[in-house]
Amino acid sequence: MMITALARCGHAAGWLRAAACAVFVLSLAGCLSGGRFGEDNPPCRDASCSASGDGSTTQTLNERVLAYLQDWYLWYDQMPAVAPNSFASVSALVDAIRYRPTEVDRWSYVDTVANYTAFFEEGRVTGYGFGLARMPDNSVRIQYTEPGSPADLALVLRGVIVLAINGLTIAQLDAGGDAAYNQQLGVTTAGVPLRLDLTDGATVRTVTLLSATYPLRSLWRAELVTPTLGYLFAKQFVATTKDEIRAAFAQPGWDAVTDLVVDLRYNGGGRISESNRLASHVLGAPTSGQLYSTLQYNAKHRDRDFQFFLGDTEGGLSLLRATSIRRVAVIVTGRTCSASEELIVALRSFVPTADFFVVGPRATCGKPYGFEARSFQATPGVDAPTDPVVSAVNFRAIAQDGTTDYISGLTPRCVVTDDLSKQLADPAEGLRTAARVAVETGACPVVAAADRLAPLSVGAPSRPVPAPSGVRALHGTW
Repeated sequence: MMITALARCGHAAGWLRAAACAVFVLSLAGCLSGGRFGEDNPPCRDASCSASGDGSTTQTLNERVLAYLQDWYLWYDQMPAVAPNSFASVSALVDAIRYRPTEVDRWSYVDTVANYTAFFEEGRVTGYGFGLARMPDNSVRIQYTEPGSPADLALVLRGVIVLAINGLTIAQLDAGGDAAYNQQLGVTTAGVPLRLDLTDGATVRTVTLLSATYPLRSLWRAELVTPTLGYLFAKQFVATTKDEIRAAFAQPGWDAVTDLVVDLRYNGGGRISESNRLASHVLGAPTSGQLYSTLQYNAKHRDRDFQFFLGDTEGGLSLLRATSIRRVAVIVTGRTCSASEELIVALRSFVPTADFFVVGPRATCGKPYGFEARSFQATPGVDAPTDPVVSAVNFRAIAQDGTTDYISGLTPRCVVTDDLSKQLADPAEGLRTAARVAVETGACPVVAAADRLAPLSVGAPSRPVPAPSGVRALHGTW
């Protein structure tokens, strides 16, 4: 989970025009990402502005980034001694200082101002719009497609097997590691062609996609399964999520919902303010004003610790249901991350144990940390869309019940595999069916051994492979 605030300090030019130094609170997806201060956009403090050294003309870019990390990185006292100018890029520098990078800090990364702002603040992304899943037989399948994306419009369906990408077989791509997948799929501009060879097991189909910039939808589905059972599929928490959450719970008949399935299986996180908003609508007016979570910074910046409280108001009026939903099932996978995990822990704190179910094939990704992203001018005094944005972990999230540091993820109560044989919209899809049984009967469903997959062990890697880099690594979408 992560909170992300994009800050530029020491100037007021280009895309950021402010009297002093403005903090733009964004949120990540794969993450406790999100509006640390909601939508208030308060000024950043002098100490944090000067810490970045962004206005300096005497320090190199890498020196300015290192100075920031030494001040704000959550594990600043565990950073190795490095020569900042020995690294060819800011990304390489950040990778070099990450604390226990395969176990604890798998999350700190570097992106560009253009990519970061588009995703978290504007709710749009450039790419092809699909996620990949590695199967037990080592094949790679389409896991989902983003609504309105090139993949969705080309009818690339969940569950089909990917035989080749741009003429390269999966075996060839695997030999090149993540870098090979990123090279083929990690586009940042529109109009780049991608050829996929796909099969449903019976026929082979070749489709060519053109990358495009398309708007993100956070809530892919919000529907009444029965008059008392609701189903929500939440993919990410970004700036545009607020209106979707409010619209979902304002639908006719939703006041009568007593049982709810919240599908977070591919939700990499985002704005914590929006995961808080969703929790608030699920828990209703009875919990308004109660603590949702606390963000705890390093020893140098404990004055920045911040608390989120449940509630959702507009014009001073509460928009929440009068009652809490009685029984809740949350669907998860190893791609459920960050702000989504914070949502799960918060709901678990308020919904009685007997009435709360986590349903999925394995533990969630294990990201109880977040960051306020900081941008740096590559050329001092000049803003550019290609300037680096450093998202380095600088706080841990502490849930209302004290839960924190769950790096091995949150283990499902009901262990059921992700059913790629059916589309996400199909009520008969395996995880949807299991979650419905749980909320309607108050017990986990009995499933065949083939439909069970043991949760990940402590410390085991949970990031899907192949996995994108940067923002996409947190959200799993190419």
